[in-house]
Amino acid sequence: MRKLSRIIIIFILLLILVACDNNASIIDTEDEIPKIAIKSDDIKIDYVVGLNYWNKNVYDRSDNFLVIMEKGFEVLPYFELGSEITISFDDDLAPDEYELYDYILNENGTPKYTDNEVIKRPISLDKGTGSFSLETHFAALLSSHSNDYKNGTSIRGFKLVCRWGEDECEYGFIIRSDAH
Repeated sequence: MRKLSRIIIIFILLLILVACDNNASIIDTEDEIPKIAIKSDDIKIDYVVGLNYWNKNVYDRSDNFLVIMEKGFEVLPYFELGSEITISFDDDLAPDEYELYDYILNENGTPKYTDNEVIKRPISLDKGTGSFSLETHFAALLSSHSNDYKNGTSIRGFKLVCRWGEDECEYGFIIRSDAH
């Protein structure tokens, strides 16, 4: 009976080791995620990437905006309305499908309003590069706090959801702008 118990314990330990090894390969897939460059004029915009579905694995993770605020990005860059923001992929790594969403955020990175106030911004990629103009977000004008209308106090979060076949991830970045 003792011998059977030892065999069962060894079998369980082997299963745990195999499971840990599989998790290591999931973490390594982050090297496969296409890198992008986001900038306006000569100002580089930092971003985070979160996997939704990658290599047949479904990910349960924190929201990209919360991750940015938790990482404590030193300074959220400020851009005037009308600024052009450019997103670039390597030519051979551009996604098959993509959608860009524009949010108004609270200071902690949570959406300030409901999903009804999220704007889907048009963007087209040509040879892996696309751009959009930073326009007024109507929800920035919904606040009853006068401080929200001062220059640079509107916190805008952008999510670029990209798909390569079945694989999907989100690139997220946050900037400051003006309400109007």
